[in-house]
Amino acid sequence: MKTGYKVSDLMTASPIKLDILSTAKDCAEIMEKNDVGSVLITKNNKLAGIVTEEDLVKKVVKNDLIASKVPIVKIMTPVKYIISIEPNKDIHDALVVMKENDIRRLPVMTKNELHGLITSKDILKIQPDLFELLADT
Repeated sequence: MKTGYKVSDLMTASPIKLDILSTAKDCAEIMEKNDVGSVLITKNNKLAGIVTEEDLVKKVVKNDLIASKVPIVKIMTPVKYIISIEPNKDIHDALVVMKENDIRRLPVMTKNELHGLITSKDILKIQPDLFELLADT
């Protein structure tokens, strides 16, 4: 089911980023400050990974680690494991990828170039009727 909306129409073109030399505490602070659930991790202005709230909870809090001493590189999902989507794809395609991979965020990329980030919330704000696609049946 094509919606007529492209990923590039709804993506955040300037997602929150953090340098790879940062800590889990830095990540949590920037998430809170910007009211976001994920941060893209960069190295030399290139995407190196992603950290989500879930990563912080499962890899830092659950293990009772000191966030200021945990290098972000230890908890991020490295770029080689990141699932992304191209900007010209339909938002329905993005939701299908999210559902198939049980994720809520997709970096928007062409080859190795980062264009932005799209989340399930971004899509559902515009196309709430697609909620059923994400819901377990």
